[in-house]
Amino acid sequence: MTQSPAFSFQHSGYSVKQAWQELRNRDPTIRQHDAAAVLGLSEAQLVASGCGENVVRLSRHWNALIEALSTLGYVAVITRNDHAVHEKLGRYTQIRLAGHLARVSDGAIDLRLFLNHWYFGFAVVEETPAGPLRSLQFFDSDGTAVHKLYLTDLSVQRAYDLLVNGFRAADQSPRQNVLVRPMTSVSDRAHGIDVRVLRSQWHTLRDPQDFQALLKACGLIRVPEWRPDSPYSTRLVAQSTLPALFRTVAEERLDIMVWVGNAGVIQIHSGPISHLKQSGPWFNVLDEDFSLHLRVEAIASAWAVTRMTHEGPITSLELYDSEGRNIALISGSRQPGQAEDAVWRDLVNALPLEEPSP
Repeated sequence: MTQSPAFSFQHSGYSVKQAWQELRNRDPTIRQHDAAAVLGLSEAQLVASGCGENVVRLSRHWNALIEALSTLGYVAVITRNDHAVHEKLGRYTQIRLAGHLARVSDGAIDLRLFLNHWYFGFAVVEETPAGPLRSLQFFDSDGTAVHKLYLTDLSVQRAYDLLVNGFRAADQSPRQNVLVRPMTSVSDRAHGIDVRVLRSQWHTLRDPQDFQALLKACGLIRVPEWRPDSPYSTRLVAQSTLPALFRTVAEERLDIMVWVGNAGVIQIHSGPISHLKQSGPWFNVLDEDFSLHLRVEAIASAWAVTRMTHEGPITSLELYDSEGRNIALISGSRQPGQAEDAVWRDLVNALPLEEPSP
């Protein structure tokens, strides 16, 4: 992240808009996420500073808004957490809504949406050398980004304009209040969880997506430390082998599934990967319709996990940071009712164990 002196808006007389512009003048390549961190703001507060100019605050009618996304055509969608960025190209079709939950599965875009974590939304127009870049950006109550989508050359510009006008909020002030969340540890989050409920539902699981949804419903994020008594095994493997695993997957043209999520969204890629590149601390997949940016140095533990289902074992590699937060999950690509690819399972099972600390 670009290092720049923090601005004190209250004492210097700077507005957020002015401070952000000065920061971009110093470093035109700085990303919005990084700029917010430099300025000591949430990303939602940074974006909101453009309201009345290049930003429109959206009303919180999330279910109707999600359905309207189907009119936009071919778009780029981005879901990230602190250590992984997941980008896909596709369309918002096959949308299913159930209260605060939604699923989008058009074959390219595959999303699980937890709309109770969608608090703020904005339509943003950024000027770039290639012309205006239009996006919709959504944030949690503390101003953390949960999901973004960007228009492409194949998107329907007219539909975007209609959506923005239709969901324009009455409040277009350039300030955004956010909640400050207290930091909690894994043990704090696990306190009070009824593990009996987790165990009783475990045996009904048939698919990795169901498992992730169950964990989120129970408030769990670190799987290996909370496995119930069931046919299930974990192995702590050397996280340094991840790039080599990805290279083997690319060479073998294996279909895999890559999950990256946060409180508001789980975004999934299903299919092969091919173009891999290490760039500083980031390991990248740079394919035509899928990009993954993974901060390898942030991986504190990597677990090879096997769950037994009605279709046989499901094997995944699950990555966690030092706070026990899930960074990404990788598994073999499979359809419900099908057994997983034995080649994928053998690759994960062959990963070397993590050496114990001296």
